[in-house]
Amino acid sequence: MSNDPLIKKLRNHKDPDVRELVSRLEKTEAQMHKIMSISDVYQAQLHDSTAQLERMARTDMLTGLANRRDMTDRLMAESARCHRSGNDYAVILYDIDDFKRINDTWGHKVGDHVLVKVAEAVRSVLRVSDVCARWGGEEFLVLCPDTDLSRAIVVAEKCRHAVEETEIVSGGNRITVTVSGGVCTSRTGNGCHDWEHLVLQADTAMYSAKVRKKNKVVAYESIAGG
Repeated sequence: MSNDPLIKKLRNHKDPDVRELVSRLEKTEAQMHKIMSISDVYQAQLHDSTAQLERMARTDMLTGLANRRDMTDRLMAESARCHRSGNDYAVILYDIDDFKRINDTWGHKVGDHVLVKVAEAVRSVLRVSDVCARWGGEEFLVLCPDTDLSRAIVVAEKCRHAVEETEIVSGGNRITVTVSGGVCTSRTGNGCHDWEHLVLQADTAMYSAKVRKKNKVVAYESIAGG
């Protein structure tokens, strides 16, 4: 019922037609308020659904980590920030050692479980500012903002050790998993490189770690003379 003073006055108007019009007006007003209330609920539900879909679009559904799309956006932003401010950042690329053998021996379901446990191990020791993504297959990429080479190596080794110390049990099988990692910073060589360049260099360093008996972290700077 309306609180408008004029409407209140007209409710008791001596003309029945006026009173009827006021009654219709108030009923219409009540219906409009109800429609607006329902609309607000739908708008809130739509906003929540849109936000959830956006989160899903940026999340790897198996591991719960950021996916490649989300990490690419973060890398682009960090690279741009590096060019503006000159602050260092680092990337660490990991690959699960002998992952094909795990899938061939115990099956892809166990392989998926291994991916989840490796993701949990890496995420558990990262700093608040660091972000880990499932880069593809059995590869994980870590972005470390405001991080020079020495600190990046510390982070990389903590992650490698966390994975090595994780005992994975699946279907009665106890599996020890290791990762090989490559580290690269934005200050490699002559300046602040774009993120694609850093990821390629981290990949080169990771391959070097694989060659060096695996379960190892190698800095690109150490093999490039930087």
